[in-house]
Amino acid sequence: MPEIIVVEATNRCNLNCRHCNKNINDMGGTGPVDIDLRLLDHILEQTEPYKTRIVAITGGEPTLHSDWEGLIAVMERHDIDYTITSNGQNFKEAYKLIVQGASQRFRGFAFSIDGATAETNDAIRGEGSFAKVKEAFRLARMHGIPFSVQVVVGTFNINELEQIAKLADEAGALELNYTIMKPTLENAQYMLSPAQIDEVEKQIDSIREAHKRMAVTLAGTKTRYPLSVCRPQAMSMIGIDCHGHLRFCPDLSNYRGAAGADSDIVDDLNTTPLQFALKELSNKINKFCRSKIDWVMEGNLTSSEHDPCLYCVSHFNKYECMEV
Repeated sequence: MPEIIVVEATNRCNLNCRHCNKNINDMGGTGPVDIDLRLLDHILEQTEPYKTRIVAITGGEPTLHSDWEGLIAVMERHDIDYTITSNGQNFKEAYKLIVQGASQRFRGFAFSIDGATAETNDAIRGEGSFAKVKEAFRLARMHGIPFSVQVVVGTFNINELEQIAKLADEAGALELNYTIMKPTLENAQYMLSPAQIDEVEKQIDSIREAHKRMAVTLAGTKTRYPLSVCRPQAMSMIGIDCHGHLRFCPDLSNYRGAAGADSDIVDDLNTTPLQFALKELSNKINKFCRSKIDWVMEGNLTSSEHDPCLYCVSHFNKYECMEV
């Protein structure tokens, strides 16, 4: 039961990365939405019996929540560790609250970077973003704030993975997390071929050997076993969006270009207690697994869909060019 809770604190973002699978342009058709802090407080109260280990605060850009100070205050009221995923663009202002108000329950920032140079990174994330995230690294290290680095891997940076690792290692990152890019209607030009993904896996093995001070991981690759389950399907991770909806998976929320925008919503935690929403999630997972068993037995599973993420993207009609 949920070891990790991913909370989409807001759908606001100060970047519009070309490879992002979040629909930042129209924010899911709703405009700016910040999670209700009273609701978040109530949800965290309900997690106590499940012994949740950590809450990962994501977005959008979490530091843009209209009550950033209140968001941290809610997290500090509960006996749960938490992290914050950030693009680092306004870290110069946001970090001061962490230095002043966060306890040891705060486990650090996860900063996003997608190139070893400004030329590569800024072509994807926006002009000036590389300089700002490097400054975030510097400030975090100066003030003793733990941080990790996360990288989306596509054709644009496949030849810079070692250089990115060197940059992160020298900056003092504790972890380096690579993730294969997920498809949207807008980023097909950056998608890796199966052969390129195999090459990435080999590169990551070498990076682990060369940078043992950091924990280095790779996510989003294929598995030999078509019925392998991920953390959301095992219910060791759950995702809550900025509206207070329990989602089938955090990565499916507000998916860019989705034909089935709300197809992965499980329940509304504004009105449904977490206990009953989790039961509904269990039912949805069982139905999903039965459907996948039939799909595999009928010989319909494509090579790319051996990646559990890509199967879910297509199953929930998030990417209309992938039909399942």
